[in-house]
Amino acid sequence: MNFSRLKKLEFHDHLDGSLRPLTVWEEAQKNGVNIACLTGETHPTPESTEKWLKSAAASRNLNSFLEKFALTTAVLQTEESLFRAARETVHDWHAVNTVYGETRFAPENHTAGGLSEERAVEAVAAGLKAGSAETGVRTGLILCAMRQNCRSRKTAELCLKRQDLVCGFDLAGPERGFPVTLHEEAFRLLREAGFRGITCHAGEDANEEAVSLAVEAGALRVGHAAVFADQPLRKRLRERLIECCLTSNEATRAVSDIRCHPVKTFFADGIPFLLCCDDRLMCNTDLNREYARAADAFGWDESVFIEMNRRAVDFAFGLTDDEKTRLKAEIGESVPSDTNL
Repeated sequence: MNFSRLKKLEFHDHLDGSLRPLTVWEEAQKNGVNIACLTGETHPTPESTEKWLKSAAASRNLNSFLEKFALTTAVLQTEESLFRAARETVHDWHAVNTVYGETRFAPENHTAGGLSEERAVEAVAAGLKAGSAETGVRTGLILCAMRQNCRSRKTAELCLKRQDLVCGFDLAGPERGFPVTLHEEAFRLLREAGFRGITCHAGEDANEEAVSLAVEAGALRVGHAAVFADQPLRKRLRERLIECCLTSNEATRAVSDIRCHPVKTFFADGIPFLLCCDDRLMCNTDLNREYARAADAFGWDESVFIEMNRRAVDFAFGLTDDEKTRLKAEIGESVPSDTNL
């Protein structure tokens, strides 16, 4: 199947996990980042650094996978580097026929050079706007709070303050030892303000209880949820959407093989989901590859992917109702003439 012709959505794409390899190298040289110190390489080159970053796909677990972000975060400490990364992200989405995409990043991780969190948000938003103007891809921006830190309320407050630029809030980072309940204050603040763009990493490195806690916290979408949930939870998930990241889940050992991934049961049980990349650089993937892997593993044809995207439009954080209606029609235009939905 030629997945490049299908119009797609992307909801779960980490800015610092999806940089172009050359961008990592060039921004490191420009900003004085010691690649050798971070990677352990004696004489790093652009090629060896790219290989080191992509070795995340062979990680033993989530924490091992996350270690690679020390380098990509280090090179994103200026407004210029954040602008570049965001702009290039939109162009990379456009290259695989993504018509609407949301990127996410944690502002708290980009202040080492003296940049404020709000200025970091403004830089990323400006990069997205530039990329959108150049490609026509519509975009949204999600701010992540890191589970292992104590700044989730501040991130929630920033989401509410800059709703002109931000469409979503996410809780990310290592799951084990840092449950959603530690961040209830942030979720409560968002709920009370009527902020609907809430997603949460859950079930990536924990059990179904983590997914249930994310739902109870108010998440409209759940990142990963790579667990086989019981029927009561499945019923609640039918009113939400799973941001499904096959290659990433295989890399972090959330699943042993994507053929064992619960996404097949999501499909059978009517739970909305969207295939996403998570970290295009670390996982050495893009949406065309994710679709091809799913088609091979589960025997899905094009109609499944088209309907998956159409249904996901309702869960887009950065679109108005009118924009959602137009986008559904636009996705339908990519249906081949011989496909019967």
